[in-house]
Amino acid sequence: MKKAITMNDIFSAVYSDGRHLWEATLPEIYANQGDSRVIIRPVIWASCIEPGKLFAVDFIGKRSGVRLGTYPTAKEAQEAANAYGRMKCTDFAAMICRKEA
Repeated sequence: MKKAITMNDIFSAVYSDGRHLWEATLPEIYANQGDSRVIIRPVIWASCIEPGKLFAVDFIGKRSGVRLGTYPTAKEAQEAANAYGRMKCTDFAAMICRKEA
């Protein structure tokens, strides 16, 4: 049985020839690389908004960017990002659709 793809398995890529590949797995990204260099980023980001005071977890996709939450500590933001990362892509997409509605 095939393993369900989780958000930790999904990335976005920018190739040195200007192409972008959004919301793809690493094998898909590397299969499209050709002779180009590539920058690969996760689609779930934990970041600092205000040093020492406010941290955020965001989803950055092809058609939308969504702030998933804000947290008082980097540890809490990273724990939340890890939890979102473990979600099946189908469950995450359903959650995002409800969140944007």
